[in-house]
Amino acid sequence: MRLCRKLNPFSWTRRTIIIALFIFCALAIPSYILGFSAFATATNPINASLRIPAIGLAAPVSPAVVTQRELLTPERHVGSYQNGNKLFLFAHSVTAFKNLHQIKVKDTLTYTTDNQSTTYQVTRLETLKVEDILMSKILVDTPEPSLILMTCAGQKQNGAYPERLIVYLSPI
Repeated sequence: MRLCRKLNPFSWTRRTIIIALFIFCALAIPSYILGFSAFATATNPINASLRIPAIGLAAPVSPAVVTQRELLTPERHVGSYQNGNKLFLFAHSVTAFKNLHQIKVKDTLTYTTDNQSTTYQVTRLETLKVEDILMSKILVDTPEPSLILMTCAGQKQNGAYPERLIVYLSPI
């Protein structure tokens, strides 16, 4: 009897409803503010790869794992998150993106999925402090296809990197 009462939302107490709403808001609101949904399905291909000849990178790409407030960075390969025309790729600066700091404007890369290969060219580089980065702005959809790469930068302090290297690219 008690189990049926817990599963039937019409018999929930006010306290149970408040707790359920709190849990929903704790998951939905922070991810909405950050610009991505914790409840979204991954639109990223599973079989994808990234090649950047200028820095000697050839790495597999996998869909991002989205938690309440962050995209979890894969340990050894490149993570991806797509919002419409915006593709966001990220990796650790000590693994897959260890040489990303060597990339230059006009360098090219190739992003390949099961059914297509797209070549992008670096248009801009910037290094920002973590507190100055607005992920909602970075992840916003764009009218034209675009790609952004991101990794840690700067000297490690108290176990964390204080800056991020952000590389902006356009298809060619």
